[in-house]
Amino acid sequence: MNNRQSDKIAALYCRLSRDDELQGESNSITNQKSIVGKYAKENGFKNTKFFVDDGYSGVSFTRPAFMEMMDLAESGKVETIIVKDHSRLGRNRLVVGQLLEEDFVRLGVRYIAIMDNIDTKDGLSDFLPVQDWFNEMHAKNTSKKVRAVFQNKGMSGKPLTTVIPYGYRKNEDDPARWLIDEEAAEVVRRIFRLCVGGYGPTQIANKDKTKIDRPKEEWKVFENTHEAIIDSNTWELVQTLRSNKRRPNRTGEVSIFSGLLYCGDCGEKLYYSVTNNYSKSQAYFFCSNYRKSTANCSAHYIREKVVYQLVLESLQRVLSYVKIYEQIFVQEQLAKSSEDQKKEIARKRRELAKAEKRIAELDVLFQRVYEDNVSGKLSDERYATMSANYEAEQKALKESLIQLQAEIDEQNDKTVNVFAFVEKVKRYTEINELTPEIVNEFIDYIIVSNKQIIDGKTVYPIDIYYNGIGVFNAPPAEEYEEQFQEMLKEKHSKEQKTA
Repeated sequence: MNNRQSDKIAALYCRLSRDDELQGESNSITNQKSIVGKYAKENGFKNTKFFVDDGYSGVSFTRPAFMEMMDLAESGKVETIIVKDHSRLGRNRLVVGQLLEEDFVRLGVRYIAIMDNIDTKDGLSDFLPVQDWFNEMHAKNTSKKVRAVFQNKGMSGKPLTTVIPYGYRKNEDDPARWLIDEEAAEVVRRIFRLCVGGYGPTQIANKDKTKIDRPKEEWKVFENTHEAIIDSNTWELVQTLRSNKRRPNRTGEVSIFSGLLYCGDCGEKLYYSVTNNYSKSQAYFFCSNYRKSTANCSAHYIREKVVYQLVLESLQRVLSYVKIYEQIFVQEQLAKSSEDQKKEIARKRRELAKAEKRIAELDVLFQRVYEDNVSGKLSDERYATMSANYEAEQKALKESLIQLQAEIDEQNDKTVNVFAFVEKVKRYTEINELTPEIVNEFIDYIIVSNKQIIDGKTVYPIDIYYNGIGVFNAPPAEEYEEQFQEMLKEKHSKEQKTA
């Protein structure tokens, strides 16, 4: 037939989602364009324009090409929309129904789905709503299957990416298990050594890369799927360092304590400063909040060499005490988990179980309202409202699950952290000087309070928070020597009584 010509266009719309790719070549963009182009030519549609959405789900209608086409239709510039099959328009029956029964009629747009013999010029079939329902169900079922395939693969610990991370190479015998690329791996190891040694990312490599961070709670971690380039202790240490950014001062220098010192009053970080007029021995820290405005806080001024000496003395006492009184130290640290904390963990576990039960109940409710909607017991409007409410509740519950589990894990890690600290102590016979590696391995952060004058002497109160155990003020050697002698006497006394 010869279609009358006008300034309006015949929009040839093509769409392909990732799920559709699994169906083979029949749904490819190339095949769709071939079919709708041939149809338009044979049926006299000359003023044609292709609109292509490649990689977009039919469930969503915020597709670039579709929205461009509808904007033109709203402007009165589209006379006909032609698609290969009806599912190309979309797979949401409510939205598709509104387009066919309301929007296209209002805009005077003729709609043709070639393979389904749909032409609104001839009216709409009573079977069309059922077809829309099947299209929607197909999208849901296919998406679930695709997600399930990838999820099962991912949860088994197999890599989902075809791009092998730097430091590894392909394993011809087992593609799912990468091998270490020694040449590249040495670069990785050097980067980690530099980070542990106190260097920041800018100092290690001056390059800028755009990245998108995925929340840690969404990570899936599978250990030992391939040989590690970096040992676990170094890895954990670098992760801690990366979470605590240390920026060089104006002279480009970084202290081994940079990023670790915090103001005891306002909680802000202490800045590191070395002026050009003074030697390194004159370097000092001061409150960053005070620097912004003297009205915000006091300076909390403390020289780097004072911090160095206080930390070295504290660390030496801690190491000596833990080595002599390992058992007592462990008992003291574990006792910090009070009865109240245990009750709090129990309460959170109950909340966790309750949330998990409700999430399972909501899955059942989703299924019920869906079945009621399909059978006609529940209107589309009511179904949309109820399903949206259920979905919002389930989303909130899943978010709270992540938070609760993190809080419980943090409490449960206490025992592991204490024994890990003891093992770190055992790796050192003695510490006579501080290095970036030692500071970062043992110290989490340091709170600096205002200096005090006691008996005519200047005292700098600081609280050192050690990794895994928090604040621990080990007594001086002469004090625990007395304690040790007392313990020997008690032990000797008990032995005599049992003899």
